[in-house]
Amino acid sequence: MGNLQTIGDVLGMLRRRALVIALVTAVGIAITIVQVLNQPRNYESFAVIQIESPRVTEPASRDVAGGPTSFRLQTIQQQLMSRENLLALIDRHDLAEDFPGLNEVQRVVAMREAIKLQTVTPGQGSVGGTDVSAILIGVSLGDAQKAADVANDVAAQIIALGTTRELQRIDEALAFFTAEEARIAAEIVALEREVTAFKIANVESLPETAAPRRAEIARLEEAMRDLETRRLELAAERARLLAGGELRTVGQRQLETLNSQIGLIDEQLSGLKARRDAILEALSRGPAIEATLSTYARMQQQLQDQYAVTTRRLAEAETSRKLAENRKTERFTLLESAEPALYPTGSSRRKAAVMGAGLSLLAGIAAAVLLDLSHPVLRTAGQMERATGIRPVVSIPYVPSAAERVRRRTLRVAGLAALALAVVTAATLAGMFTFGA
Repeated sequence: MGNLQTIGDVLGMLRRRALVIALVTAVGIAITIVQVLNQPRNYESFAVIQIESPRVTEPASRDVAGGPTSFRLQTIQQQLMSRENLLALIDRHDLAEDFPGLNEVQRVVAMREAIKLQTVTPGQGSVGGTDVSAILIGVSLGDAQKAADVANDVAAQIIALGTTRELQRIDEALAFFTAEEARIAAEIVALEREVTAFKIANVESLPETAAPRRAEIARLEEAMRDLETRRLELAAERARLLAGGELRTVGQRQLETLNSQIGLIDEQLSGLKARRDAILEALSRGPAIEATLSTYARMQQQLQDQYAVTTRRLAEAETSRKLAENRKTERFTLLESAEPALYPTGSSRRKAAVMGAGLSLLAGIAAAVLLDLSHPVLRTAGQMERATGIRPVVSIPYVPSAAERVRRRTLRVAGLAALALAVVTAATLAGMFTFGA
């Protein structure tokens, strides 16, 4: 690097260019101060909401009220971060002036970035029915009071939404299960009427009437056999009368009586056969009727099961409603309200000031190095020996005049003063941001 090859060369360069280093450093620090002071301050306030476990344990109430707490909080957060709600929040707290030069969409985005919601989960071994134990609400704005007001407003909205959302879901569940109970009950009644009409229309084919019908067939066949036997006897007696030749008046009347009895027996046999055939036909339809009745039974059982489940869920919803009205369910309680921050979150300012001062000093040193490299001069015997390979026998120092000595002394003092001023200014700036001034 030119003539800067030893520590002595570097130290000599720093002494010669002290004024340049001090001036560049001072200018850089001045620029840093202006930039840091123009940087907007942010004040951050926090509110804490505690989530209390249900005072009365009801395993089903959580399902009716909307599932796990984390899911409910996600729904609440979506409502809070909606465009309409954020615009209303900006109007209530006059936050438009905190976002100068931004349109409506950009303000909404800025508010979403300014509001941070963080959930706290219960520790290991904790007792309770919630999967979230607390909510930390952080709001970062340019005004400490507004940041606290917005944080408290958001906390109040979360508590209100937690209560109203729970009651709303319970009421929706009550309305749904009430309607379902009425619908299923109506379907059960309609199905029972349909089954009754079907049984009436197929009473002789019902499985429970099969045995009596078979017994009736046996009785009919026995009666038919008796009638046929009686008919054969009457037919034989009629044949004897006819075989006797010319019939007398008495015989004629007897023959007419026999014919009348045989005709009556034939009518009875015809009626019995028709009845037997009807019963047999009804019995043949028995398997189909039984299959249909089995289908009806399964449908009735399904409806009864649905009705039992709906009735149970309706009772659970009614219980959850009573618990919510008596504030025995999971509750959101404001544990700590937000207070205006005393100091801004100025760690970024302090870091910027320190980094600016450091970079300014490095820029001054770099400027000194560039100036020295742009005017390469052999200033010492060592530099000459390294450059030419010849060791000087005698080195005669330059003897400045009185005026040059005064000028050099003045510049040296001015450079040291400027450097000291830069260091003091940097230290003061760092102290200012350390204490939030």
